Amino acid sequence: MAICLDAGHAAAKVEATLSLLQTMQAGLVARITSGDALAAAGVPWLQDVLTEVFADLYDGLRVRPVVRDKSRPRSDIDMPWGQPGHVLGVLRTYQSRPMICGRDIIFSEKSWQRFLSRLRNYPHAVDVGINELDDRGLPVHGGYAGFGLRRDFYLPEWYRFTFGAMAADTRWPDMPETQDRWAKLVKRHAAAIGACAGGMTDDIGWTAETALQRATLRLSLADNSTDFRSVLRGYSWITIVPPEAAARLGGASALEASGAFCDVAELPNHAVWAQATPTINEFTTDKVRAVFETLAPELPPGVTKFRFAAEPYRLLEGVDAADYR
Repeated sequence: MAICLDAGHAAAKVEATLSLLQTMQAGLVARITSGDALAAAGVPWLQDVLTEVFADLYDGLRVRPVVRDKSRPRSDIDMPWGQPGHVLGVLRTYQSRPMICGRDIIFSEKSWQRFLSRLRNYPHAVDVGINELDDRGLPVHGGYAGFGLRRDFYLPEWYRFTFGAMAADTRWPDMPETQDRWAKLVKRHAAAIGACAGGMTDDIGWTAETALQRATLRLSLADNSTDFRSVLRGYSWITIVPPEAAARLGGASALEASGAFCDVAELPNHAVWAQATPTINEFTTDKVRAVFETLAPELPPGVTKFRFAAEPYRLLEGVDAADYR
């Protein structure tokens, strides 16, 4: 969502682009140094996201899962993806980088348990994709429900715990109670796994680079190789402020006193959970500015400019965090 400096113009752009913001992205970043630790943190995350975020799709997977037709040529993209009216779940494991030799299996209750057990092998990444199929056996819409775990490119002992939930699958934009339930789920896991970075948003998401990093022209790539405990790489509707950055900002009490957030909580590892508004629909214009100005002393420097018109942002455009040091 492009938020410009002129408030009136910003409000107009917000209204014009709300229809583009259809995928809720959640991401947590935590240091995971062994397969046992990955299983301890990753299995509950994958289970809870499947059963709580994608509850309807999970019901479909249980009662009408796609069964792989071994006679179907995998290279024929025009053929049905599975049995009409069923739900396709694909479980993918990448044991090492580069991610070009992944192993795909079709979801079943047995394959799901095997998939979870392989986390002890300390893979580079695991991904889950779910598609509901129409009466032709093709996806009912152009996207898919996706979630998983993935090592950071620059710091391989750090893992990203993510999900992306489309409105077409979950109807979340018009359901405040759903947004609240998901926020509580992510907050619970952030505390459990010792997340030092991440958050929730419906723009670029907390992937390999944040929306702020993608939009900042003078971003120093050195920040990407700096420990997540010390560098704040972006801001959004919900932001997890790293422990060292939070301390420099005055801690949870100072962030709460700023008035920029409706929910501030210190996590067990001293990172801070900072939620701007009760629902993401309210995170516009002045609310975005308040979060930016509060966190700016710890944000990467560089003027934000939205170079790709098709990409939505919930950021201030044309500002430089360095001016707020």
